[in-house]
Amino acid sequence: ISEDNLIIMDKYESFAGEMATAAKKVQAAGRKFSFHPLFFDLKPTDGIIPLDFLLENIPDMKIVLDIYHVIMAGLDPVSIINKYSPYTDIVHFKESKTLNGKQLLVPVGQGDTDWKPIINACVDTGVKYCFIEQESSEKDIFECMEDSLKYVTLFL
Repeated sequence: ISEDNLIIMDKYESFAGEMATAAKKVQAAGRKFSFHPLFFDLKPTDGIIPLDFLLENIPDMKIVLDIYHVIMAGLDPVSIINKYSPYTDIVHFKESKTLNGKQLLVPVGQGDTDWKPIINACVDTGVKYCFIEQESSEKDIFECMEDSLKYVTLFL
């Protein structure tokens, strides 16, 4: 393991300890503790996937899987949905498109993602909630949400 990767894993170890303490408090209150991994949490570091490390060290943690971040990590969303299905009650649908070398967030269905197998995987694995997420846009945000909702409901 390189020195840089040791530092990264030390940070995850510390983070997992803090998160486990928070998780116990949340769970004692009768709630579920969830973590929203970003793309770097899904990329292996010397053969260790940081998200897997967190799941092993934080009892009963759930994850909020974000399809945009799965794709940014270079991973197949369907495989990741299947792999993490025991931990996933919530999935974020967020879409991007590369235009003139620049990545833009666009309404779901207007980008580079093949959503049908992703939606099917969510249904097949029992994901409870899928949220359309639109952080920014060159269009009116409410129009984007309407466009996304219309697109997603084509598959339901």
